[in-house]
Amino acid sequence: MARQCRELANVMEHAFILAGGGQITSEHLPHHLLISREPSTLPLPRPQVAQGTVATSAPRTLKEIEMDHIFKVLEKHKGNKPAAATELGIVLKTLYNKLNQWEEERKNAG
Repeated sequence: MARQCRELANVMEHAFILAGGGQITSEHLPHHLLISREPSTLPLPRPQVAQGTVATSAPRTLKEIEMDHIFKVLEKHKGNKPAAATELGIVLKTLYNKLNQWEEERKNAG
């Protein structure tokens, strides 16, 4: 029970940071919490760019690509950080460091 409370507190803190201190909406919550029976409520996936083509959207940094991948793996494992770290080939401490650094950068940018 204590672990679930910690996880909930982390999710809420993360959403608060993403919302910039404003109202928290579904777009500020992890994707695995948004899964419902109605497909229209699911976030749309980012379009895939075929190899050798040029993307029409703004270029993304390596850090953005890395964090996008980390969040997809976390979503796949329903927030299970040890399982995600194993799939990513990193130790759990490194995963936490990356998530904490990302949160700090988002916090300082907003």
